[in-house]
Amino acid sequence: MARILPGPTVEATQAATLSSFAVYAAMACWAFADRQVWRVWAFGALACAALAGALALSLQMEPRL
Repeated sequence: MARILPGPTVEATQAATLSSFAVYAAMACWAFADRQVWRVWAFGALACAALAGALALSLQMEPRL
């Protein structure tokens, strides 16, 4: 996510890291609140696949990490 965010590298990395804590907390709350655990797993897998695709596309456009 830090590669996609605009701005200097340090601020983009910090914003991505801070937002990851919010996403992690939301997923944990959702996992305990939902009766069907497969929905949480499916959403997490789809989100990871989407982020992996965005990273792969980002690395093809600009290979520098």
